[in-house]
Amino acid sequence: SRPELRFIVFLAIMLHKAPAAFGLSTVLLQHGFSRRQTRQQVGIFSLAAPVGAVLTYVFIQMSGQHDETSLHWWTGMLLLFSGGTFLYVAMHVMSEMNNPERSSGSSGYVGGGGPDKGLSVIDVLCVIGGMVVPLILSVDHEH
Repeated sequence: SRPELRFIVFLAIMLHKAPAAFGLSTVLLQHGFSRRQTRQQVGIFSLAAPVGAVLTYVFIQMSGQHDETSLHWWTGMLLLFSGGTFLYVAMHVMSEMNNPERSSGSSGYVGGGGPDKGLSVIDVLCVIGGMVVPLILSVDHEH
């Protein structure tokens, strides 16, 4: 209903995606991916936002929950999930950068080869805590 707000959101997404794609390509090239593999991965990354938006729209239409309260709740939950995912990835990348001996010989990704075969128990607890704490804080809290 407000075209100026739609444009601002579109502009914010575009301004966010460019440096994120540049950072992703830099990290992938640093980890030994070929230019072709890097282009494929960045292509998949760039399609994530529009595909996610379409899937979210389809989900909302199929659920039949079009009232404003329900849409606000779902928007909040999806933003919490998105923010938590971003923080986890940032934490994971920063821990690899600060601890190079841990990531040597491995792909650097969860489930990759080498000594880093998966998430530790502490990593899993941090991820679960990062998902649950915002949910608990949002109970009976409105703006």
